[in-house]
Amino acid sequence: MGDKKSILSAIIISSILALADIVFLTIFGELNQGFKSWLTGTFSHHWIGKSVISVIVFMVSVPIFYILRLRNVNTTVIIWLLVAVVNLSFGILLAFFLFEVNH
Repeated sequence: MGDKKSILSAIIISSILALADIVFLTIFGELNQGFKSWLTGTFSHHWIGKSVISVIVFMVSVPIFYILRLRNVNTTVIIWLLVAVVNLSFGILLAFFLFEVNH
């Protein structure tokens, strides 16, 4: 059971990190045309680029957090943290794009 809890904790925390990465890349790409152009040139579309980078962040961070053996982390707490980050990310992106539309 301990191993399952370690991998579950690693996946949840890596999901939080990947989600934060998506929000950062989205806002940074909208504010920095050079970065957005690089994403488009490298990955054929900026959405694909952000997705590839976020998957890489997730795939690299899962083994790192698994090696750290996060057994002592309360699974319920990090699940609620994930829910909070999802909602906060939605709110940040919604506010950002509403602000961008109006300016």
